[in-house]
Parts: sequence; C-alpha cells; structure tokens
Amino acid sequence: MVLPSLDEGFGLPVLEAMSAGIPVVASNRGALPEVTGGAADLVDPNDAEGFALAIERLLSDPAWAQSRAAAGLARAATYTWEATARRLHDAYGAAYARRQATGVGQSLWRASHRPLD
Repeated sequence: MVLPSLDEGFGLPVLEAMSAGIPVVASNRGALPEVTGGAADLVDPNDAEGFALAIERLLSDPAWAQSRAAAGLARAATYTWEATARRLHDAYGAAYARRQATGVGQSLWRASHRPLD
C-alpha cells in the first residue's frame, strides 16, 4: 500500500493495510509515523524518487516485504476497540480531574445547568 499523503488526520488506510498483512510505504507527515510505529517505510511526500526506491525494494526483496508485512500485523494488533475505549475513558477522567482541581469552567456549567423548578 502506498500513501504519499501531504497531511493525514489519523491514517486509517495504512492501519487497514497493515491489519491485512500488506506492507506499507507512506509519507512521513501527519499522524502516519505514530500510527505505523516503525512498521512502514516512511518517505517525504515530496520525494518521488524516495517513494520509487521504497516501492522497488518491496517488490524486489521478498524477505524485506515479508518483514514489513509482519511488522505491520504486529503494529495493527495494538489498535483495538478496547484499548481505544480505555484511552478515551482515561483522557476524559484526566480532563475531569483537572477541571475539578482548578474549578475552571464550573461556574459556566452550573449557570447553564440549574435544577428545574
């Protein structure tokens, strides 16, 4: 899978490819380096020659392609709905705790959520 994106919000296409065991060549921008976690060949999206070389290596070196596919499968396995829900829960908990500790925003919330008479 090749994704020469100039700006990728999350990188779902590469995550889907990795979860299917498809080696990935992607740009080194946006969220792609974090999402791929070293399991993909990352290239500057403005470097056409760099992309060509990375693609050529995958096509001409089966052992390299297999190692990239295995790395992608392992990386994709770290993205589960359970882990996502846990991280989201923790983030909301931390935000709530910060708000409680500082009192920031509480007066606005209380003013807009008065008990009904």
